[in-house]
This record gives sequence, C-alpha cells and structure tokens, in this order.
Amino acid sequence: MRPGQQPAPPPAPPAGQGTTDPLPPLPTVVPRPLPGRFGDTADYLGGVIMSLAGWSVPVLFFLGVLTIGAGRLWGNRIAATIGAGMVGTSVLAGVLWASGQNLLKTIATGDFG
Repeated sequence: MRPGQQPAPPPAPPAGQGTTDPLPPLPTVVPRPLPGRFGDTADYLGGVIMSLAGWSVPVLFFLGVLTIGAGRLWGNRIAATIGAGMVGTSVLAGVLWASGQNLLKTIATGDFG
C-alpha cells in the first residue's frame, strides 16, 4: 500500500448472510450558514432581489397604464393591447409576489401546520 492510500474495503459477505439491511444509514445533514461575511452577503443579496421584484410590480402596472393611454391617444390598438397585457401581468405578478414570500418561508421552515 502506498502512502496516503486508503485500505481496501472488507469483502462483502456471501448472499443470504450478514446484515438484513442492505444499505447503511444515511448521515443527518444539518444546514449551517455560510461562514463570515458570505452568510451576510447572501442574506443581503436575497433581500435586494426580493425588493427589486417588489418594486417591479407597481412600475410594470403604471407603465402598462401609460402604454394604454398612449395607444388610445394616438389610435394605436396594438399599443393599447400590449398595455392591457402589462397591467394584467402586473396584477398576476403582484399576487404571486405577495403569496410567494409566505410560500417560500413555509417551505424553508417546514412549518406546514
């Protein structure tokens, strides 16, 4: 055996002998925060992303309203239709954003009760 080399595993018992459980138990993994400043950075970036997502919803809504108004003002049906789609998308995104935070928190904590 060379230095640094691990020893060979023991031979497997013949079929029908040995333990009744064919697989060893899996170790329990306990999540830990990242060490030092990396854990704080990850929390900060998550907060920034959630804030940007939250601010994008009303911005999309008001841009959709402006697009509808501009489409009506200049007689462009396509622009008005796109604006209506933007308003509808912003309403759906707002509902998903509001419920998504609680859903993610529920999944992360495992508190389903």
